[in-house]
Parts: sequence; C-alpha cells; structure tokens
Amino acid sequence: MPPGAEDDFEVFSNDSLISQFKSFTLTVRIGVAVVQPPIALVAAGIGIMNIMLVSVTERTARSASDARRGEKRNIMTQFIMEAIVLCEVGGVIGVALQVLGAQPGGLISSRCHR
Repeated sequence: MPPGAEDDFEVFSNDSLISQFKSFTLTVRIGVAVVQPPIALVAAGIGIMNIMLVSVTERTARSASDARRGEKRNIMTQFIMEAIVLCEVGGVIGVALQVLGAQPGGLISSRCHR
C-alpha cells in the first residue's frame, strides 16, 4: 500500500468482538424474557382448561343424580376450588423445577467464565 493512500482494511480487536457479543446476548435475553412467559401462560391456561373440561364432563351425570336424590352442593364452588388447587400445585412444582434446573446451570456457567 503506497504512503498517503486510503486504508482498504479494518482491524478488529477482541474487545470490540466481546462488546458486540455482549450486546447480541443481551438482546436475546430480553427477547426471551418478553416472549416466553406469555406463551407459557397461554399454554398452561389451555392445559388447565382442558383438564377442567374433562373433569366437568365426567362428573355431569354424577352431579345430576346427586341433585335428583336431593343432595345440595354448590357444584360451581367445587370446580373453582379444584381449578385453584390444580394451578397452585402446578405453580409450586414449576418453581421447584426451575430452582433445581437453575442451580446446575449456574455452576456450569460460572466454571466456563473463569
């Protein structure tokens, strides 16, 4: 390259590549944090709805026969309480699995970044 000519090359340092990689991974993390939770909530809602639909369908005949015999129960309260318990148990199991899964992931990540 003759003196005074314009540079026709670029120099990249590791620092610039690291900053680009950090920027990219931050964008991916934010995207996952925004997109994934609503999808999980919708999927869980559909699952609970299907379970409760099967429960109601299976018990409709039994509830009708109970009503004919004169047994008075609030069927709506029973189904609502069932749905609440189902959601709470599923939430507790989900949190426990998340904590158990995050611990090994954190250990592996910390060892890789040394």
